Amino acid sequence: MTPALRRPACLVACTVLLLGTTSCTSGSTVNSTEPVDTPAAATTTVTAATPTTGIAAADTAITANDVAPGEPWLLYQASTTFERVFLARPDGTGRHSPTLDVPGTHQTNPEWSPDGERLTFVVTETGTRTDDLWVAGADGTDAKRIIDCQDPCLAIDDPSWSPDGRSIVYSRTIGGRNTSQNTLERLDVETQTTTVLLGSDPTVFYAGARWSPDGRSIVLEVVQKAGPDADADLVGVALSVVDLATVPPTVTPITDPALFAATADWSPRGDRIVYSALAAADGGAPDLFTIRPDGSGRTRLTNLAAEGGSAAEPSFAPEDPRIVFVAQLEPGGDGVLAAVDIDGSNLRPATADGYHQGRHPRVRPLG
Repeated sequence: MTPALRRPACLVACTVLLLGTTSCTSGSTVNSTEPVDTPAAATTTVTAATPTTGIAAADTAITANDVAPGEPWLLYQASTTFERVFLARPDGTGRHSPTLDVPGTHQTNPEWSPDGERLTFVVTETGTRTDDLWVAGADGTDAKRIIDCQDPCLAIDDPSWSPDGRSIVYSRTIGGRNTSQNTLERLDVETQTTTVLLGSDPTVFYAGARWSPDGRSIVLEVVQKAGPDADADLVGVALSVVDLATVPPTVTPITDPALFAATADWSPRGDRIVYSALAAADGGAPDLFTIRPDGSGRTRLTNLAAEGGSAAEPSFAPEDPRIVFVAQLEPGGDGVLAAVDIDGSNLRPATADGYHQGRHPRVRPLG
């Protein structure tokens, strides 16, 4: 299974991973009537936006050795014959896939290690719907499969490095014909030891886990399904914070499940979380918001839905004050790689050469 390609059609069309939910272990409640703080600077417009048609061709002059240590790169996934991992410099040059030699079909959800020297990503095995976990150098060298998702495993998804680079957290789905089970797990990269952090009943699964900068918490989506089948419809998603200091870890929801909040990321200081969600339960498309880890201070950053577009899959740039994300800039348009300042202003392409189709953008940490 490639979750990025199999989530609800109305949400995939907006290039967003909205996974449904109710909270699983918290006594906290979410105030769905909390006002949204929308500063004037947060209103974005698309009048100057002219997305390109199709992704840029890979630069075949770029070789593995050209991804130098400490050099800025944007990591993302884009569609060729399959979904592939791509890199591009901030000015748009050097656009290429460093993982073309990795066997399999789709390559999804790529993430940087905290030192910017390694990648982790999910690969669909050829001839199957099974997703495995891989790591590779930033230049694509030394690629290896570190989790082989064998029956009854259906998928490994949404990997995220710990701040110290020693562990990767991810979700695992196992199941049979009519039911599935989901767990949040942590892999020790050196010893290959796996620890189950959270389990769930068959109508709930976890997605989009991201470590806090201090390593004490994880933000993720707790997704509620209409039934136990792996492909059951989603009925709600609550963005939730997992406290790793408690045994078992405590899960606290910080958004209303009806808003389908998803694809979250922590600010470099850990005081804000950026995510994609509907502005209201009856909304048609998602925009970007930030919120404090305790669920207070919800602030709207973009207003693309009002223009017939959407905003999804945001990520803070580690060293500069911007957020990269996937923008649909016009009704029916393709999802393109975009950026805004951290207050939602100054909508622009993620790379200086203009908008390019892609998903799941991540700016390289420079150590």
